Amino acid sequence: MIRKNRTAKSLTGIFCLPTSSKFHCSDRERSGAYATDQIAYVLSATQSIEDGGYPAQVVLTSAEGDLELSLGDEVPTQHAEVRKNLPPRKVTGIVMSDGSTFGEVPVKGIGLPHWEYIPANDDGSASMEAISLTTARLSANRTAREAAKETARTAKKPAAATTQAA
Repeated sequence: MIRKNRTAKSLTGIFCLPTSSKFHCSDRERSGAYATDQIAYVLSATQSIEDGGYPAQVVLTSAEGDLELSLGDEVPTQHAEVRKNLPPRKVTGIVMSDGSTFGEVPVKGIGLPHWEYIPANDDGSASMEAISLTTARLSANRTAREAAKETARTAKKPAAATTQAA
């Protein structure tokens, strides 16, 4: 059976790669998506959750100079890997690469879903190289964080054994 009632959707906006990481605006180094030369934009949905505006807020990171967004800018977005538009969003906060903030930034301890900006190729498609680099960076950050936790855990064990022996 062939469906003939399909309508073509036009995809608009910048390419975003939703990741499984949470981004902490107040403690950027704690974030799995952390990179030193990035600006983080807090984007708030302009639609209600019932109308497809989920999640209510996300953090979009990009290298300095890639995006020139200002507070209040409407940002149309589309998924970098799947051909679909993402809910429209508005910039409500900015975290600069030096840690300074502007606008409404979540308080310490709140982690927001992370999206990574993916530049477009000359033909208008999402850069697969940028997607691969982002995935590799997230994996390396995750591995480094797990190694640091393991190191801290093993450092505590001998100290605990010495305390019990005394």
